[in-house]
Amino acid sequence: MAKIHGLSRLVLAAENRLKKNLAGINKAFIFATGNTTKLVVFFWSKIRPKESGFVLKFSKKTEYALIAVLEMTGRSPDNLLTTRDLSRSYKIPLEILGKVLQKLVKNHILISVQGVHGGYLLSRSAEKIKVKEIIEAVEGPIQLISCSSGRICDCEQIFHCNIRQPMGVIQYELAQFFDGITVMDLRERFRTLPVANTTSQPILINGGDANAV
Repeated sequence: MAKIHGLSRLVLAAENRLKKNLAGINKAFIFATGNTTKLVVFFWSKIRPKESGFVLKFSKKTEYALIAVLEMTGRSPDNLLTTRDLSRSYKIPLEILGKVLQKLVKNHILISVQGVHGGYLLSRSAEKIKVKEIIEAVEGPIQLISCSSGRICDCEQIFHCNIRQPMGVIQYELAQFFDGITVMDLRERFRTLPVANTTSQPILINGGDANAV
């Protein structure tokens, strides 16, 4: 009987895990330019089942960085944003957020002001900060395949690969796409665009553990 009850608890835990995962799919946007509609879907989900298929995904660190930069947009130098206030407003772990903000300072996206009334502000106007800068400040260069970085690759297909060149082109186009979006676009333009259908197949950029900074 004890074993049966134990199994029931495992099944219930698995069901709850799945429900939380499905509930995490709640954000999306469409970016349209000219005759081309480019779709980027962001999944705000901490748990994704391994059997869900191939996923490219922003890490939580990148999400936190984007939230922080967007929150600082339009603030004056005498209205600095502190790590604690940002953490409290968006329920972001304080220690992780602090490390993310320091990366943004190191990459000249934010300015850190020390002192009793210190905090953070944008290093320049939101129109001049590209989303690509923020992603790469946190994640490093956008990379779809391991051999695209220029480093020595131990891939078994390295000498007879038929996708290296086309994937390199796709990676370049993806980087250019994010380089064409500014923080001001996130604040002004994308808020008025229709939201994508999140039941469709997701396209996510980069993976990562929210606790691994």
